[in-house]
Amino acid sequence: MGEYLKHFPPDPMRYALAVNSPETRASDFSWTEYRSRNNELADVLGNFVNRTLKFTASKFNGKVPDAATDEVLLAKAAETAGEIASLLESFKFKKAVGLAMDLAREGNRYFDTQKPWKSLKTDPEQCAVTVASCLNLCASLAVIFEPFIPFSAQKIRKMLGLESLKWSDAGRVLLEPGHSLNSAEILFSKLDEGFEEVMNEQEKPAEDRPAPPVDFEDFLKIEFKVGRILSVEDIKKAKKLYKIQVDTGDMVRTVVAGMKPYYTKEDLQDRLVTVV
Repeated sequence: MGEYLKHFPPDPMRYALAVNSPETRASDFSWTEYRSRNNELADVLGNFVNRTLKFTASKFNGKVPDAATDEVLLAKAAETAGEIASLLESFKFKKAVGLAMDLAREGNRYFDTQKPWKSLKTDPEQCAVTVASCLNLCASLAVIFEPFIPFSAQKIRKMLGLESLKWSDAGRVLLEPGHSLNSAEILFSKLDEGFEEVMNEQEKPAEDRPAPPVDFEDFLKIEFKVGRILSVEDIKKAKKLYKIQVDTGDMVRTVVAGMKPYYTKEDLQDRLVTVV
C-alpha cells in the first residue's frame, strides 16, 4: 500500500476495497478491478460534479441561480442517506457504497433528462431549477460519499464553497440563491491498462549504497542529467507504455514512459535523454 500511495491518491483504493468488501464470501483483488472502479468514480461521480459546476460557471457566472429546487430529487438524496446509515451500522459497506454511486448515477440521469443546455434558451426558469437542484445534489453527495472517499468529498465541498457538513444535511437545500462557487477541479483521473507498472519503477545505484533522501526544499536544487537508453521493453497489456532502462553514468534507472504511440523500441535504443 505504501508504494501505491507514492503514485496514486487514496480515495479510489478506498472505494475499490469498499465495493469488493467480502461480506458473505472471500473476494480477490486485482489491478484490473481497481482500474474499473477508479474509472467508475471518474465517469459517474466525477462527471456529474464537473459538468454541473462547469455549466454553472459558464451560464450563471459561477453562482447558484435564483430558483427553487426539485423536491423529488432531494427527497431521494435524503432517503438514500437514511438507507446508507442503516447499512453502515450493520457493516454492509458494499451495498452502502453501491447506493451512494446509484445516487450519483441518478444525478447524471437527471441532468441528461432535463437538458439544461436546451432549456436555457426555451425555458430559462426550468433551467435554473435544474442547475440549483444539481448543485444541491452535489452537496448531498459530498455528505454521503464522505465515509468512503473523504478526501474527494472534501474537494467537492471546497468547490461548492461549503464548510463541514453533517449527515443530516443530505437532502437539504444547502446552497442558497446567489451563493458563489469556486472553480471546478477534476476529482478523478482515468487510468489506462498497465498503469500499475509505474509502481515497479526502481532506481539502481551503480555503487551498492542507498541513494540519499531528497526533501521538497532540496528538490528545487536538483540538476537534470543526460542518460543513454540501454534497453526498451514492452509492458504486458499496456498500449502506451514502455519499460526503459537509462544509464546516467552514476546509476541505471528503470522508468516507465508513455512513448509507445510516438516511437518504436528501435527508435529509442541508444538515444540520449534528460532525466532528473
